[in-house]
Parts: sequence; C-alpha cells; structure tokens
Amino acid sequence: MSLITNEMNELAGQLGIATLLFFSLLVVSVVLLVYIRSQAKQTDKYIRVQALEAEQQKEKDKQIYMGIIETIRQDREKDQTILMSTLEDNRQQINMLRTLVEQMRTHEQAVQVLLNKTSQILENRCANHLIRKP
Repeated sequence: MSLITNEMNELAGQLGIATLLFFSLLVVSVVLLVYIRSQAKQTDKYIRVQALEAEQQKEKDKQIYMGIIETIRQDREKDQTILMSTLEDNRQQINMLRTLVEQMRTHEQAVQVLLNKTSQILENRCANHLIRKP
C-alpha cells in the first residue's frame, strides 16, 4: 500500500506542478492578452491621430492651393486689364497717327499749291522783266 500511496503522492505532486504550470500559463496568457490589447489601443489611437493630422494637412494644402489659384486668377485679371489698357492706348495712338498723316497730306497739298503759285509768280516776274528790257 505504501507503494500506491507513494505513487499517489507522486502523482499528486505532479498534478500540483501541472496545475501550477497551467495557472502560471493562464496568468501569463492574461497578462499578454492585456498587453496586446493595450498595444492595439495605442496603435489604433496612433492611427487615428495620424489620420487626423493627414486630414488637417490636406486641408492646409487645399487652402494653400486655393490661395495660389486665387493669386493666379487675380494676376491674370491684372494682366488682362493692362493688356486692354495697352490695346486702347495703341488704338488711340494709331488714330492720332492717322490724323497726323491726314494733316501732313493737307499741308503737303497746301505747300504744293503755294509752290505752284510762287513758281507762277516768279515766272511772270521773269517774263515781265525780260519783256521790259530792250
């Protein structure tokens, strides 16, 4: 009987060790599970923060791009205004040049008339002078 008792005591000791190991593994598993859940929450929080920062950066970039587009639009409007003003100035200058050309033609015609009259007067005087001399 003592052999059976010894074996039972040995089995009980092994069962105790197995139970201790089982509960130790259970505790380690629970601790690891808590740690993994904690890490998962931190990772989830980090991902959310990164997503929020990315969204904020996207909004900032959008505002910057909208500002650039608005600046380009305003510059284009200014350039168009300058071009229209220059075009109008050029039209006025062309009209002034046309007026000057017309005035020059009129003056040229007047000078031609004066030259013709002066030439006739000189011819008449020369002819009169030649006729008077014997």
